[in-house]
Formats: sequence, C-alpha cells, structure tokens
Amino acid sequence: AVLARCAGADVLAFETVPCVVEIRAICAVLRALPRAKPAWISLACRNGAELNDGTPVEEALAALDAADFARDLVHGVGVNCCPVGCVLPLLCTIVEYMEAHGTHRALLA
Repeated sequence: AVLARCAGADVLAFETVPCVVEIRAICAVLRALPRAKPAWISLACRNGAELNDGTPVEEALAALDAADFARDLVHGVGVNCCPVGCVLPLLCTIVEYMEAHGTHRALLA
C-alpha cells in the first residue's frame, strides 16, 4: 500500500537491507507494482564480506540476480550502515561479482 502511493517517485531506494530474505521480498514487491519503478538496494554489512545476518555478499548478489532475473527492477546496488573501513572491500567485492557474472548495475556507497 505504501509503494502504491509512491506513483510520483522517479526511483525507489531500499536502504540498510540486512539479509537475502529482504532482497527477495523487495524484488517480489517491485515486480508486483503495476508500473515498475527503478530501484536500488543498499546492503547493510557487519564486516567487509558479510551482510548483517552473516550471508556472504557474493551469495546476496546471486540471490538478487535470481530474484531480478530480467535485470529490470534493481538498477543499483551498494552498501551502507557498515564500518567505514569495510566500504572499499565491499565495493570491490560487488564490482568483482558483477564483472564475473555479467551483471551491470550502478554502484552505490
């Protein structure tokens, strides 16, 4: 219901996403919207390699790719709410994953 009221929004931001379950849910909700809006997801990470729930970042990105199989919902991915010293290693992991899997999304930090 909340997203339905966002008809005038240009982009939807999903911040501080701590687990794969939420990634899948976000993609399902975006796909169910009558007119899909571009979105980005920022992953909340507890260290330089894992989401807050302990899932490796690469696994979370694979889950995102599987949930957004047409690559038409989530246009950007990044990190937030993590120790500042973890930002660069996390961004490098995301870039390496995208290069290895042919995924093209904007990088956010």
